[in-house]
Amino acid sequence: MRSSGCICRSRTSSRSTARKHVSRYTVLLYLTGGSAEPALDLTGGAAFTEIAPFTCVIFDQRYEHEGAPYLEGRKVFLRTELIFTDPQVTHDSEIGALFSKACYLTGESVFAPELARHADSQSPPTAIT
Repeated sequence: MRSSGCICRSRTSSRSTARKHVSRYTVLLYLTGGSAEPALDLTGGAAFTEIAPFTCVIFDQRYEHEGAPYLEGRKVFLRTELIFTDPQVTHDSEIGALFSKACYLTGESVFAPELARHADSQSPPTAIT
């Protein structure tokens, strides 16, 4: 799902099988404030049209999320993940390859709209269990 000026993300959790680490939550720290339609929308959860400077949002990665550029000014934020230890983490090379491809295509899509469309069509939303 992509609309004009919006970035939509559906994340699978990243994993480290050697360390038994898994990320389950995304942390966004907005350094600047502003408004947009939406500034941040968590599909199935909260939606924000205004964000104050230094607002911190933490959400489960099961939520697909999107946000539009602010109507005025720059939208500047820091993004990180909360990592947990899970002894049940196993390696799946097919999922790893898909995740790696999606990360690369998403990063490159900032500079090429046609690549963004291709990346979106190749990365269907997945649920984390």
